[in-house]
Amino acid sequence: MRGLGRYTLSRNPSLVRGDERHYRIAELDWDDMASLRQAFESPAGRATSEDLANLAELSPDPQSTIYTLEEV
Repeated sequence: MRGLGRYTLSRNPSLVRGDERHYRIAELDWDDMASLRQAFESPAGRATSEDLANLAELSPDPQSTIYTLEEV
């Protein structure tokens, strides 16, 4: 998708706390929220959103979180 700066995948992350298990985590990075919104309003972004049903067949209860990173 346009503006995507980085895309990483993790498999079988180790838990530090809690009991939620995830098999795979994908991180998609944009420079800012406006760029992310533009990407998901594009045809490719809409197709990605609509593909969630296919993902749910492979992994029940897929989750998505949007957050802003802060340099410290």
